[in-house]
Order: sequence, then structure tokens, then C-alpha cells
Amino acid sequence: MNGEWNILAKTAFVNITTYRQNGSPVKTPVWVGFGDQAAWVWTNRDTWKVKRLAANPACQLRPCNVTGRREFGPVLTGNGTVLADRDRELGRRWFLKKYPVQFRIYECLGKLRGSDTVFIKIDPEENVADQRH
Repeated sequence: MNGEWNILAKTAFVNITTYRQNGSPVKTPVWVGFGDQAAWVWTNRDTWKVKRLAANPACQLRPCNVTGRREFGPVLTGNGTVLADRDRELGRRWFLKKYPVQFRIYECLGKLRGSDTVFIKIDPEENVADQRH
């Protein structure tokens, strides 16, 4: 794995760039977990980023501030997969490690609101190529 991905263990937010059907990029600031040589994103199931990743798994991550307006660090290229509900504990583990209090609060609030959330696993581009062989 490219050592640049280790920055995800230290940064609270990243811009995830996904691509519309016409190829134009869309950036969204999100929390990011890091573990098992992958990045993990937690979001609502009905978001556009989930729909865009279903159509085109290519994405980029770049560390940013909470608003996503100030970016810093390397651009990391990978492929995102929306995890099935049976696999959500894989992503949840990394979010609890990185955001132990905040994640539990937002998870609880989401359940009270009836939010339907999913985890997205983002594999570095070189790992995806290795899995194909």
C-alpha cells in the first residue's frame, strides 16, 4: 500500500470526489476511518455520493477541513464499494476507533431520526489492481 494513505489515520475529514455520469467531479467533505488497508466513509444510503459510486466506483480522497473548502495533503485514488448491511461492522469498527464519542452520538441520533446509513469501503487503486490478478 502507498504510504500516503496513512495520513487518513490522522485527519478528521476528507473530501471524497465521486463522478457524475457525464464525468464531472463532485466533492463532499466526510469523516473518514482508516484500517485494513482501506478508507471507510459513513453516510446515508440515499445520498448522491452512494448513487454515483454505484454507477462508477472510481473516487478520490483528499484531507480537508470540516467545510471541505481548504484541502491539504495528497490526492488519494481508489475505488469505493457500498457495503451490504451484513458487513457494516467492518466499517463501524474503524469509526469507533477514530471517533469513539462523536460516532456513538451521531449513530444514536441517526437511529432516533430513522436514518438509513451505510459504510463505503474505499480500496487504494493499487490494491484493487492487485486483487484482479
